[in-house]
Amino acid sequence: MTKDNIPSEKQSSKTEAEFVQSMNHSFEQLEQSFSFTTPDVSFFEQKIAEQKKQIRKKWRQDLLLFSTIAIIILSLMFTAFFQQPYVFVLLQVMTVISLVGYTGYEFKKGKGRVRHE
Repeated sequence: MTKDNIPSEKQSSKTEAEFVQSMNHSFEQLEQSFSFTTPDVSFFEQKIAEQKKQIRKKWRQDLLLFSTIAIIILSLMFTAFFQQPYVFVLLQVMTVISLVGYTGYEFKKGKGRVRHE
C-alpha cells in the first residue's frame, strides 16, 4: 500500500465522529417515532391478583376432584372388603399384577434411551 491510500488519524477520527453523530441522530429519531410509556403499577397488581385468584380456584377444584375420587375408591374398597371379601382379594391381586406389568413395560421401553428427569 502506498502512503496515499492510508487514511490519516485526523480523517479517521473525523469519520468516526461523523458516524457517532449520525447514529445518535438516528437513535433520537427512532425514540421520537416510537414513544414508550411505563405501565402503571396498579395494572401489574391487578394481573397478579387475577393470577392468584385463578390459582386458588384451580387448587380448590383439584382438591375437590381428588377428595371425591378418593372417597369413591375407598367406599368401593370397603364395600368389596366387607360384602364380598373374595372380590377385594381379586382386586388387590389384579392391581399388583398390573403394576408389575406396567413397570416391566416401561423398563423395556426406556432401556434403549437415556432419561433426563
